[in-house]
Amino acid sequence: MVKQRRKSSLGDIFKCLMAFMILVGAAEGLGSGTASAAKAPIGFVAGSYGVGQATDVAQNVTAMAMNHDYIYLSDLFYHVIRRIDRSTQQEVVYAGNGVDGYSGDGGPAKEARVGIAYGLALNASGDLYISEIENNRVRKIDAATGIITTVVGTGAAGFDGDGGPAGDAELNKPKGLAFDASGNLYIADSQNLRVRKVDTAGDISTYAGVGNIAVALDNAPATDIILQYPSDVAVDASGNVYIATVSDHKVWKVKRIGSVDMMSTFAGDSSSGYAGDGGDAKFAKLYRPLGVATDSDGNVYIADSTNKRIRKVDITGNITTFAGGGVSVPGDGGAATDAGFDTPIDIQTSAGDVYFTATDNRLRMVDNSGILSTVAGNGTTSYSGDGRLASTAQLGNVYAMAMDTSGNLFYADTENNRIRRIDAAGIVTTIAGTDVAGFFGDGGPAAAAQLTSPTGIALDAAGNLYIADSGNQRIRKIDANGVISTIAGNGTQGYSGDGGPATAAAMNAPIGVALDPQGNLFVSELTNHVIRKIGTDGIVSTVAGDGTAGFAGDGGSAAAARLKSPVGVAADAAGNVYFADLGNLRIRKIDTNGNIRTIGGTGLSGDASPGGAAVDADLGGPTGIAVNAIGDVYFTDSTDHRIRKITPDGILINVAGDGTAGNSGDGGMSDLAKLSMPYAVALGTDRLYLSTYVSPPAAPGGRLRYVELESAAAPAITQDPADTGANVGDGVTLSAKATISDAGTLGYQWYSNGTDSNSGGTPIAGATGDTYTPPTGAVGTKYYYAVAVNTNNDLTGASKAYAASQAAAVTVSAGGPAPSTPTPTPPGICCVQVIVNGKAEQDCASRQTVKDGRTVVVAKVNEQRLAQRIADAGDRPIVVISICGDPDAAIADLSAGMAKTLEEKNATLTLRTPKAFYTLSVPEIGTASLTASLGAASTSEGTRVQIEIAKATAEQADLARRAASGEEFTILASPFSYAVRAVFGDKQAAAPGYDHYVQQGLALPDSIDPAQVTTSLVLASDGTARHVPTKLESIDGVTYVVARSLADGTNAVVRHPRTFADLAGYWALPEGNDMGSRMIVFGDEKGLFQPKRDITRAEFAAMIARGLGLRPVTGDSQFRDVGAADWFAGEVNAAAGRGLIVGYEDGTFRPQAKITREEAIAIVGRAIELTGLEAAKTPAEGEALLSGYRDATKVSSWAHDRMIDSLRAGLVNGRSASLLAPQSPVTRSEVAALIRRLLRNSELIS
Repeated sequence: MVKQRRKSSLGDIFKCLMAFMILVGAAEGLGSGTASAAKAPIGFVAGSYGVGQATDVAQNVTAMAMNHDYIYLSDLFYHVIRRIDRSTQQEVVYAGNGVDGYSGDGGPAKEARVGIAYGLALNASGDLYISEIENNRVRKIDAATGIITTVVGTGAAGFDGDGGPAGDAELNKPKGLAFDASGNLYIADSQNLRVRKVDTAGDISTYAGVGNIAVALDNAPATDIILQYPSDVAVDASGNVYIATVSDHKVWKVKRIGSVDMMSTFAGDSSSGYAGDGGDAKFAKLYRPLGVATDSDGNVYIADSTNKRIRKVDITGNITTFAGGGVSVPGDGGAATDAGFDTPIDIQTSAGDVYFTATDNRLRMVDNSGILSTVAGNGTTSYSGDGRLASTAQLGNVYAMAMDTSGNLFYADTENNRIRRIDAAGIVTTIAGTDVAGFFGDGGPAAAAQLTSPTGIALDAAGNLYIADSGNQRIRKIDANGVISTIAGNGTQGYSGDGGPATAAAMNAPIGVALDPQGNLFVSELTNHVIRKIGTDGIVSTVAGDGTAGFAGDGGSAAAARLKSPVGVAADAAGNVYFADLGNLRIRKIDTNGNIRTIGGTGLSGDASPGGAAVDADLGGPTGIAVNAIGDVYFTDSTDHRIRKITPDGILINVAGDGTAGNSGDGGMSDLAKLSMPYAVALGTDRLYLSTYVSPPAAPGGRLRYVELESAAAPAITQDPADTGANVGDGVTLSAKATISDAGTLGYQWYSNGTDSNSGGTPIAGATGDTYTPPTGAVGTKYYYAVAVNTNNDLTGASKAYAASQAAAVTVSAGGPAPSTPTPTPPGICCVQVIVNGKAEQDCASRQTVKDGRTVVVAKVNEQRLAQRIADAGDRPIVVISICGDPDAAIADLSAGMAKTLEEKNATLTLRTPKAFYTLSVPEIGTASLTASLGAASTSEGTRVQIEIAKATAEQADLARRAASGEEFTILASPFSYAVRAVFGDKQAAAPGYDHYVQQGLALPDSIDPAQVTTSLVLASDGTARHVPTKLESIDGVTYVVARSLADGTNAVVRHPRTFADLAGYWALPEGNDMGSRMIVFGDEKGLFQPKRDITRAEFAAMIARGLGLRPVTGDSQFRDVGAADWFAGEVNAAAGRGLIVGYEDGTFRPQAKITREEAIAIVGRAIELTGLEAAKTPAEGEALLSGYRDATKVSSWAHDRMIDSLRAGLVNGRSASLLAPQSPVTRSEVAALIRRLLRNSELIS
């Protein structure tokens, strides 16, 4: 199906979109919604007026004034006056609070509202005068006090007041300002067609212009001359006044002759054009001159705006082009006449240099040698701050945001055609896009690519970033290595391609993107009025909308429904899709069956009060949308200037905004804050992030703010239902109790289950109390549990929290008396032994369940008995929990309190089955911090710590097969997973890693020859595998493959023999082949080892990290010369995180520099602490070994102690018996030998 559509630019679409929102919503709100049902602290993340080095700050400069110390600029975009310190080039905001308007007289200028300033001038005292064109006023900022006052104009547009106080006069669109040597102020009163003069007594008069355009005169008294819209005024050293008039394309000169101010044409023949250079200025052609200035030599400079040139008239009246007209953009560093720039507006001179502003957002200077440079501005109105704190950065309008699991906030800086990132430290960086809009860069680094108006972003679990590159009609993807590609859209504007590859489809303004848990990408297309899906197979389809704008289809198939301008889109954990149907003023939901319904909005414009049904609420302009884990739907109600939430029960809640436009309230409560057309939202761990739209009178440009999220408290189960028995037909009552710690409402929902589990059950209709009477009409055993629900709609975060009771078994018998004791434990699992310091006791508190076809044994030991045994055992007891049989998963389940007791006793704990074991020192778990990550104290009731050994799932086994295929190794035995986690209610937190090695053992099947085993590999979720130190050990006559690991994961025992042809006959043959077989060292593209090649610092860091089994660490590096996309970044970050490697004082790592022998040995010396290697020799013996080398004095002082440690541990050999060569580069063969000795001497490998 192909539908032809009228082509339009994306900029036009966005303008129409925002105009539509304003039309339907009314910028100040339409309804009576003043109450707020949820509130929390609100704060500020990013977006400012811009401060710092003047050339780095984005600004739209119109007028300027300067003295010896400062340059003052008026910024049309941000409604502020800026000041540049001429000695340091540092720029600050001098006046204006960023909001267009008029306020603040009598107070600090920085707190005042300043209107559009088209003229600035300084008097001899340094006081700054500002002409505000829309306010019809001239205001003054006192240099000594910083206080702002109005000195000319009442604010009414008109002509009145000549002969009286200037403050009582009327102006009409005042523009340029100038002072003469006597302190008189001249004002280009443009719409009054006059130049007005305010004398030093403060009285106003007309200096030039008759106020009409009836009959043109020349060389006449100034008050008889017709001024056709004066734009600027200047005064030379002799007191002559120059006036630029726009409509007749002239510059006039007023000269005092006797007692009369005579006025005549100075430049321009009254017709528009560009001509006359080299001749008399009066006969030249100008085109809408906007600015005029004079220098100390009597030259006059003209901002010839439409000709995009600066013209100069010398003292003889001869005119030339002084700057502009060239093709070099921006032209800095070259001749001013070679440069090209946009419309010049204002012009000033200082000490022989000429300064001018232009509409290309820069202040430029031409020095007295004719060379052009930029003094202020970076060429944009709203982009700055990369590498600095986001709070000082300048943003355009932000149309989308997303947060990753590391706390990085990504946002689409739409108007600047960039994707930017704010890291956890608050530093902003551009990760995609340049200052040029376009389509370029696929297959290369995203930071060098071109985007056009990106409007939507989404992140997947692997760290890939998806972008709605709206202006290019494409969906782009940035992978974890920073490489960009197109995954949907062929670049043409249209609607076609369903059922085929997404890259061949035509799209029309793709504006929002979202991912479901399966990895399907959903795209809202604004002007196609559809939601489309890009499946994991790359095929595109339409899931909602028939391509026609309208509203229809609720209750039926989403594909047959009608939408109107869908914008934001989001998906929940269950796969339901939500979107802001902006044109219909509704929030709609597509369920997993493909049916659509409205969950918020009536279709009528308004500002509904919170607390009622969301479907009955009138909305102003829903745009951005996000959904949390429990189903709360957050959305921006843009023209109502609010952030709202729809709870899972369908209640509308106001989260932020008082319904009026603005950017105030940071640090206070969110319901009292003023928001300016919020557009996008994103959920973080404990914050909701929002962007505000740049729309007068709000400023300063785009801003990112946040609302603290306070969620409903999880209920605490105080009574679990008990196992019970009954005869057929008997009445049985189960009871569960819970408490809550906040002001929410407590409720219950009972579930039935076929297995002994408190998850995955079927909700029982009507069973919503704290007791439940199960049916007893049929013989058999069934399990029941209650879920306590806390509902609290007065909070900004999750409105519901849940906690499940333990499952209770209800066994119904055919007849006879009901059993008086709980149902016996099923046969075959009362074989758990708890062994403390070699003494075993049977423990029958375990349960066996079947989940997803896998048998799971949970060993819940008698903790009272175990605590007593631990107390009797003394310090450092060895505890073994042994489970018989062959379960698919075995879990040792301890209360957090029991785990804490074992930790305090420095216990070693082993979970063992006939097939595998897991041994670790309990302090490695860090019970307190692990449980705290769940929001629970380590001793909280119901908090558990679990250690698990499990056979690989089908998905993990498939992952192993794929990894083996890619890396060419053979899997010898089925992989096993090892895990430690904390559990609290329905929350889980995995142990992040360990400070010392834990042991993860796997019994080698009898069919496998131990000689075939090379090592164990840890399988990563991306299909890659990495080495973990592995050793074969015989325990009770069974051969185990024992991996020493610093983290949990899925381990596979593999065969991977590797030989390198160029090691034949070389001393390092066994070391090199062994390290190659273990995938610690790799060959070159020809399969050669290159044993004599010097190694770089990056290569060594990667080898030592692989050898020790360190898990690569993604994200930003502590070293400024290690990029996230560098092949070695993960290993360098991991080694640095363990303290093995350090950089240089300048913050660099210098990855490509060759590493010296002493640097490598020092790193290995630090690794000794991690591996636990005990030195074979004393420190004195180590010193003696070092002194035996004749070049021992060449060992650097910082490396000395680590060198001694390595010598004592038997890790280091010299280049010869007498030569250590500490400053020489280390070779690949030496590194292989060094790492192998470290691992073998530490008994980490066989």
